[in-house]
Amino acid sequence: MNLPRGFKIKRYSGIDYYYSEGRYYRRHNGHYYLCRPPFGAVIAGAIVESVLNAIIINNQTYYYGDGTFYIRTGGNYRAVQPPIGARIAELPYGAQELYLNGEYYYQVDDTYYMPVYDSILRQEVYEVVGKGSNGYSRN
Repeated sequence: MNLPRGFKIKRYSGIDYYYSEGRYYRRHNGHYYLCRPPFGAVIAGAIVESVLNAIIINNQTYYYGDGTFYIRTGGNYRAVQPPIGARIAELPYGAQELYLNGEYYYQVDDTYYMPVYDSILRQEVYEVVGKGSNGYSRN
């Protein structure tokens, strides 16, 4: 994949990300690939507002879209770690299935999801149940 024209290099926790028009890219083995924004990245509201859903956890409003959780900061959105207890209808891309202690879990980056039945929606959803120790890792 080639990077779009006019990209900017942004560094988060010692890792270079390539940014253009609300999208982040990483370089791996000589190639660039599209990735989720790193935790701490700020994205203009006009770029992501139309695709975000609000989720309230412990009186804090989070916004979720395309595998990333955000907190609103003025007219922008800052990517944050997924909050424990948040429920989403579909797993983000790159989810890997794990079987631990008789239960199925899914790992996405440093976050663990568990399938649960939502009685209000009457369907299975995925709840954030754990996080890894590195708050800025996003592969």
